[in-house]
Amino acid sequence: MNRELIVKSKGNSYTVSFPTAGQYKNIEVYKSILTKNQYGSMSTNFTNQSIRTLDMVDAIAYITILMPDFVNDSKVNDLEELDIMDMMDLMDEVYVKQLKPFIDGWEKILSERSKKSNNETKKKEASPESSSE
Repeated sequence: MNRELIVKSKGNSYTVSFPTAGQYKNIEVYKSILTKNQYGSMSTNFTNQSIRTLDMVDAIAYITILMPDFVNDSKVNDLEELDIMDMMDLMDEVYVKQLKPFIDGWEKILSERSKKSNNETKKKEASPESSSE
């Protein structure tokens, strides 16, 4: 998998790289900030509005952290200031069609590596050598 993606929007190109550990953490922190610490509870509320809102929160967090030049080039200081229709256009054009598949790709890799690491840890904990220590 490529570690970079070129996102195109309105005649501009933006290079998006795999996030650093700090960026990865900041994306999650920003989601919490955007939802006033309600991201988890909102994710269990299956109304159309909650689902759409969480999609917007994800888009804002990923774009703000991974594509700061895009935000600087936008007509607003913060993507939260976009009206709802402009936000939906941004989500369709940039997030869903371009950025989300890239994110899903590296999230899958991270998930697989975490599962492998967890399985190896469980094997070590279950081995007779670790119980005799």
